[in-house]
Amino acid sequence: LKTLEEPPPSTVFLLVTDRIDRVLPTILSRCRQFSMTRPTSADALDWLRGQGVADVEAQLALAGGAPLTALHAAEAEEQPLQRWLVGQLGSAAALDALAAAEQLQKLPIPAVLGILQRWTYDLLALCLGTGAVRYFPKEQTALTRCASATDAHRLQAFAARLVGHRRNENHPLAARLVMESVLLDYRQLFR
Repeated sequence: LKTLEEPPPSTVFLLVTDRIDRVLPTILSRCRQFSMTRPTSADALDWLRGQGVADVEAQLALAGGAPLTALHAAEAEEQPLQRWLVGQLGSAAALDALAAAEQLQKLPIPAVLGILQRWTYDLLALCLGTGAVRYFPKEQTALTRCASATDAHRLQAFAARLVGHRRNENHPLAARLVMESVLLDYRQLFR
């Protein structure tokens, strides 16, 4: 804070955040704010193609329209396992939660919870009748089938529990136990 108040001569600090609400007011009061908008979908798709990303539409959708996130996800070595998880989520009540948790130990908990949150939001959108699948457009059939087997109230409660898990996602808990718990909870949505 002292350095921000009295910076060395000819010094400019560049602070970047996607969570302006988490920046301390004492720091925020000493900053000029410039809001940056997300690039258009067409620009993001063109840029991703230029980076050599395959299946750019699906990658961009999964990243919520954020091109850098889409690029990093496309380059991640865990991508096949993440696709496998999405396939498992489509099996709804038939999901073998314990076997899936065993497989998913190789993924970081934040990645699994993020996929589950996005899947849940798409399910919720279908249950509420918007018909808009935002994150997993290629999984429209599986999402529609899953959405017809549950209701919005259950999905909202599950989404709230996922937010609670996200608060502790970097805690050194036993990853397998967390994943078992979350996947068993997910499976219960369809009973």
